[in-house]
Amino acid sequence: MRPAFVLLLIGCLFATPALAEPSQSKSPFHGVWNGSIGKLSIRACFNDDIEGRRSASYYYHRHLIPIELRAEGDSATNTSATWREADGILQIESTSSDQIKGTWRSTDDSRKLAVQLTRVALSAADSADGMNPCGSNAYNEAIVASVKTIHGPVVSVGNVKYRIVTDALPSGRGSDYKGRQQYWETIELLGNNSAIAAINKSIRERIEKQGQMGLSCRSIAMNDTAGEGIDFQEVGVAVVGRWISVTRQSVVDCRQSSIHLSERTYTWDLTTGKQESLFSWIKGAEAVNDGDHLLTEGKLPDALDNFIASRFGQGDPGVHLSMDDLERCYGQHQPGSYSYQLKLASDGIVFEIPTTSNGSCGEAFKLSWKELKPFLNRKGRQFAAEIQSLQRAKR
Repeated sequence: MRPAFVLLLIGCLFATPALAEPSQSKSPFHGVWNGSIGKLSIRACFNDDIEGRRSASYYYHRHLIPIELRAEGDSATNTSATWREADGILQIESTSSDQIKGTWRSTDDSRKLAVQLTRVALSAADSADGMNPCGSNAYNEAIVASVKTIHGPVVSVGNVKYRIVTDALPSGRGSDYKGRQQYWETIELLGNNSAIAAINKSIRERIEKQGQMGLSCRSIAMNDTAGEGIDFQEVGVAVVGRWISVTRQSVVDCRQSSIHLSERTYTWDLTTGKQESLFSWIKGAEAVNDGDHLLTEGKLPDALDNFIASRFGQGDPGVHLSMDDLERCYGQHQPGSYSYQLKLASDGIVFEIPTTSNGSCGEAFKLSWKELKPFLNRKGRQFAAEIQSLQRAKR
């Protein structure tokens, strides 16, 4: 069975934002359609946006690569409409409740093919409020079935074993990225206890949440514009005492927008399976939990923030930013003005100022347990002592 998180993630990528039902009636094209262009079978979808804008795509069953269609003029009420793609024009000439007929022609008019489509009945889940046809199972089922899941070799970190699991979609089109695959990479911990099962479930939920970033892409992953899409990749796994940290990097490339880079580190307790927020170890710290950052980013108390700020502009210039560069990237520092991400280390905690979305700036400082002691609460001091005790036992 195809993993559920892959299906949800693909739905996120192929959907357009749907915060509410459109105030006007849906266009006659709205829905999922099956049929043909010439002799080749296709599946198509047409979306109604909340402001009356339309978007659509289709794919040939033999290729399974979505091709974006862009509407020309007002297709909200007309039974005929013109839709453009990179190298062709789809002219819808007649529409009924369950049939579309039209013509596809190449932009140079060298080819002309008949188009015939029949509406596909949607399931209750696909018909739910807020679900756009291009994000539905009915549209994506053939693409989901084509996803290749690759299990990497077993890796050991301390007493923990895991493997990388990669789900890859078929290669997209485009002269610059020909053969490039869209992929999502996550880890799977190996073991049969309830804590491991809970962490694996949480890891899958994280990639589902991050998949929602694809909603900002108005185009479809792997469409006719080279390189567009969204990738997730695990770039680091660390075990410190009874905690495991997984660092995930995402790259979102949307048409008419800059590439967005993001890196997040998530920490779990291997004995309970619960996610651990390192902010809860620090007096007066406050983590963000808005459904995206998921306890990985937050604000520090002024005293600790100022202590870290005292190191700004210092150290190896090949590693750390100068004060000028820091302020250029993040603005002038004031207590509480910077957000931080925290990473657990055996000898302390790393405080990272998040990498800018274009990847040009980033900064990090590690404080030892001794330096952190005045800022830790009772829970933080207890866990710090536990980690230090384990480190001494290994010597």
